[in-house]
Amino acid sequence: MSEQNENRRKLLKSIAAGSGAVIAGKSLPESWSKPVVDSVMLPAHAQTSPSPCTPCLVAATYCVGSGTGSIVVAVATNGTVTVSYSAFDTSPQTDNVDPCAGGAFSVSDTSGNNTVTISGTVPCGNVASIDIVETDGGGSTNRTATQAACV
Repeated sequence: MSEQNENRRKLLKSIAAGSGAVIAGKSLPESWSKPVVDSVMLPAHAQTSPSPCTPCLVAATYCVGSGTGSIVVAVATNGTVTVSYSAFDTSPQTDNVDPCAGGAFSVSDTSGNNTVTISGTVPCGNVASIDIVETDGGGSTNRTATQAACV
């Protein structure tokens, strides 16, 4: 690029910058006043964003029975439900519930020739007991698990 073109370009830039400042200066009010806000609108993406939850589950252990046949349901504050049942052939089974609202859980495992399912609903908050259902080949048994460790 020649030196003459470069000087011409610099001159045009300075004229444009100077006239912009004059136009902006003439459009400003003589004095400032406090603005009046009639309403506030959120952008569309902010209106549909879910609000963060406040976890309501309390880490708790619920127990039915003791020794052989005992069922232990441990609820963590993150919503993980761990079920230990002495009749299960394998290690404890897990499920997840909503940590903000509690919810239903269900785990299954094989015991001998039967599939045993332990299900129930974990309520929100710190409660003394929860109702669980043990279902196997012989039908269903409703049980109440109290908040305590099995002995």
